[in-house]
Amino acid sequence: MDSMNARDVPSETIRRWVVRPIEDGWPLERFLMGRLNCSRRAARRYLDARAVFVNRRRVWMARHALTAGDIVELATERADPLGRQELLRWAAEPPLYADERLWIVAKPAGVVSTGEGGWDRWVASAHGLSWLRAAHRLDRETSGCLMLARSESALKEIVDWFRHGWVRKWYDAIVIGRVQFDRQVIRRPLDGQPALTRCQRQSAGDLASHLRLEIPTGRTHQIRRHLAAIGHPVLGDSIYAVGEHWPVELRRVPRLMLHASRIEFPAVRGGGRQRVSSMLPEDFQRELRRLGLPLPRERG
Repeated sequence: MDSMNARDVPSETIRRWVVRPIEDGWPLERFLMGRLNCSRRAARRYLDARAVFVNRRRVWMARHALTAGDIVELATERADPLGRQELLRWAAEPPLYADERLWIVAKPAGVVSTGEGGWDRWVASAHGLSWLRAAHRLDRETSGCLMLARSESALKEIVDWFRHGWVRKWYDAIVIGRVQFDRQVIRRPLDGQPALTRCQRQSAGDLASHLRLEIPTGRTHQIRRHLAAIGHPVLGDSIYAVGEHWPVELRRVPRLMLHASRIEFPAVRGGGRQRVSSMLPEDFQRELRRLGLPLPRERG
């Protein structure tokens, strides 16, 4: 893949300042308030969104002391939250799959799976349902297939499926760096528990690669931690990809580039298996194109 030119990176998505001598020693929060002419709350929102870089390293501590000459950058594209109208539109979409026990829906990035403000509540409200609960969790910034139970009894049944390994899940990820392997199995315990991630390369470029992943185990942040451990953190990861001087092309990213693209579970009748897929969302496809990686063919 050819190196990107500056014109490939819209200037309005990265705002950049040099810390002046008069600002030497200022906490990052105060600096942002001054340069953006914004409230403390707004400055914290950018920090909480992991959208601020100091000398090309992501920094989210409000009290981080700046030094004259430091370069502060704000990835404004990443910090924009989903609007209520956009959430309502997503929530009202028909489920990817529905039966008497469960729904499979496409969760957008930027919203939690369950709890206060959870996607299960948004979907239930949009469809006039009195009860829906997420049977598993996707990280806030992860999009894709989310399984919702339609009753308490169904929730208990589905939780048992996960416990016995009867649910299979596949993900698509854009990761930092050129991946050299075609296939690799990562066996690396997490939190004292066995964890296994199967990786298959879809495409690779100079800056980033596209992987398809399957996780028979489901540890917290498993994919993100495993990929960071092999030197290919997920693009846009604000927790596990913070220790390197990434080029601007890899910092200008709207969110974590991880999508739950397929889920397989016991069919409601006949003892077979049901498989449901979620198409790659537009922001994921846009990042593939921007990084010179081909869009995958639709999978059945």
